[in-house]
Amino acid sequence: MMNSRTKLLLIAVSLIVLVAIGCDKIKDIAEDKVTSTTDDRLSEPIVEGESIAGLKIGDDEKAIYSLLLEAELEVNYAGNDKYAGMRRISFYKGDIFVEGGAFFSAYIKDNKIVIIELHLIPFDGKVFYTGKTTKGFTLGDSLEELENLYGEPYWKLGSMLWYKDLGVMFSPTYRGEGVSSVIITSPGYDLSDFLRRRGVPIDEPIE
Repeated sequence: MMNSRTKLLLIAVSLIVLVAIGCDKIKDIAEDKVTSTTDDRLSEPIVEGESIAGLKIGDDEKAIYSLLLEAELEVNYAGNDKYAGMRRISFYKGDIFVEGGAFFSAYIKDNKIVIIELHLIPFDGKVFYTGKTTKGFTLGDSLEELENLYGEPYWKLGSMLWYKDLGVMFSPTYRGEGVSSVIITSPGYDLSDFLRRRGVPIDEPIE
């Protein structure tokens, strides 16, 4: 027959095992949730005039940090952007300068997101953002496909197409294939000053 000390020891060991099992189970659930959420956020539709990866025009900075955690993104920069004339938080997935990835920037004015930008650089067949626009365009598709879906833009320069009334602008990236960058704003938002500060000849007539 076990004495009181032995019983207490067995109870303590049992509790430790149960807690360990419980912690592992919670960890597994958390990891499953993060993996699922990561995939979900980076496959969210690109909604013209509204959102990318579920991050919406008009959201505050808290929404950015929520996306960073859920999609396991890394911050590249957070501070005032003299070229944009407003606060910018940039974050990314992958190794964009070596093996490709997805590079996001959110531009903030009066504590609200006014511009969301995504540059997609695929690598070796891997795509880091799979969400399509509401018209069915996938970043990396051709300029011809874009124009077939969207029609005549408000302004165009080469492969840069601005659909002001829809609140979306498309362009190529320096290493991407096809049209692989997108900017989202509220419908009708004037990007002229934003583009001009970047050296884009926005005042030139449409091609």
